[in-house]
Amino acid sequence: MKIFISHSSLDKKVGSTFLQILLDCGIKYSDIVFTSDPRTKIPVGENIFDWLKNQLSETPLVINILSDNYFSSIACLNEMGASWIVGNKVYSIMCPGFNHSNDNFRNSCLDHRNVTADITDKDQMLELINTILNDLKIENNPVVLNKAIENNLVITNKDIVNNPVITNKDIVNNPVITNKDIVNNPVITNKDIV
Repeated sequence: MKIFISHSSLDKKVGSTFLQILLDCGIKYSDIVFTSDPRTKIPVGENIFDWLKNQLSETPLVINILSDNYFSSIACLNEMGASWIVGNKVYSIMCPGFNHSNDNFRNSCLDHRNVTADITDKDQMLELINTILNDLKIENNPVVLNKAIENNLVITNKDIVNNPVITNKDIVNNPVITNKDIVNNPVITNKDIV
């Protein structure tokens, strides 16, 4: 395994989006642990905690999908602490509506001075995926990477429309959200994103 995606099961859509970007860039299922997907989950018959401990001790890259759900999950906090103790290289992705000012984030073992990527920001995700591919010594094809990001971020932005945690200011100037995404949404109007 090369990548461990630590996430709350309540943030499965965001994690699945990130997983698909990794797969589209050529990373193999066998090199990823994402427990919310049957192709990359904990094998049947394994002791969950022993298996996760073994995976984290192999010092993979750890990607934390940060949200209020993440910091409310004992399993996620265990994974975060274990990866900190082992010394895994850690990158973090913020779910829509989550930001650096969150007290749980600022008080965790994650270094809040490290830059995190916003899952809805194409440029930040391109930079993160490029960094991961370089860390794993995987050749980067810019055309494939751009297509993977563009195809999958559209899914994420459509999923966040009507999410009460997301405010208009969170999506202003987001080029992936289109007028068709906000039709019939009583909270967001065309004037809010122009």
